Amino acid sequence: MKRFSGLYCSTAKRTGTTVDFSSSRKGIPFVLLSVALLVALAATVAHAKSCNVPSEFPTIQAAVADATCDKVNIAPGTYHGGVIIGRDVTLNGEDEAATTIIDGRGVSEVVAVFAGSVTIKGVTIQNGNSPGAGGGILNNESTLIVTNSVIADNTASLGGGIFNNNGTLIVINSVIADNTADIGGGIFNNNGTLIVTNSVIADNTAGISGGGILNNNGTMTLTRTTLVNNTPDDCVGTGCP
Repeated sequence: MKRFSGLYCSTAKRTGTTVDFSSSRKGIPFVLLSVALLVALAATVAHAKSCNVPSEFPTIQAAVADATCDKVNIAPGTYHGGVIIGRDVTLNGEDEAATTIIDGRGVSEVVAVFAGSVTIKGVTIQNGNSPGAGGGILNNESTLIVTNSVIADNTASLGGGIFNNNGTLIVINSVIADNTADIGGGIFNNNGTLIVTNSVIADNTAGISGGGILNNNGTMTLTRTTLVNNTPDDCVGTGCP
């Protein structure tokens, strides 16, 4: 934040025995604009809100449905999946992935993202089941960051763990394991951008191809990432090691 001091006096001109401030008035529109921007910034900060599950909201979906909840803090426990997201929001596990679980119960995908920029941090996404795409997480034409999380034991036709369709998927410090699909057991990247860093993709299975990762017409960058024991292959497509 810039600090302003001496905005007018520094530009005043002395003429004879009088002081001419006319040149200083040129800075007034700039100052007014700066003040307006500061007010707008303060309003944005004031609008930002953290919401707590389950102490304030009984479910994750209820907190996501409240547009004032920019960050949803999730206390340790097991919560139902089927969470649908269509806006910017962060799902934040307050403890760690091992103790904060979002469970699809074998009846639906665990999380589906259809719009916005979404961050999922410090949770386990498990037991999702989709007849289509994205058993654990479906990311459709959105930006999704998954960090310090576990995506495990999910099933789908495409992308058992995560299906990224025309979106941006960033995975950091996470484990994607024991997921199953016909194509792309761990991750199916379809025409999207996939970045995986400091993560493990292991023990995933595909019936046809891409046990660990299937990259279909997308871009993929893997950094310090381990792919191991995926069946029938660890990685298929451009960008595989």
